[in-house]
Amino acid sequence: MLVNLLGVKTLDFMADDGNRVQGTQLHVSYEEEGVSGFACDKIFVKHGITIPAGLKQGDVLELRFNRKGRAEAVLASK
Repeated sequence: MLVNLLGVKTLDFMADDGNRVQGTQLHVSYEEEGVSGFACDKIFVKHGITIPAGLKQGDVLELRFNRKGRAEAVLASK
């Protein structure tokens, strides 16, 4: 899935259940059928998944998801 990067937020906190949450939240926009303009979303990328260095607003990324819909790869689009 190709997305336009709008913003990046690093997460590191204790959840209500006592588990530590670490990862990166990508704020993205993308074309979607039935949407006039762009759809926007936040994608959580868990700690340990490599995210390209030096990302900036407006970069185009390729996101890959597993069968459960969780992000498993973030690649810089060419």
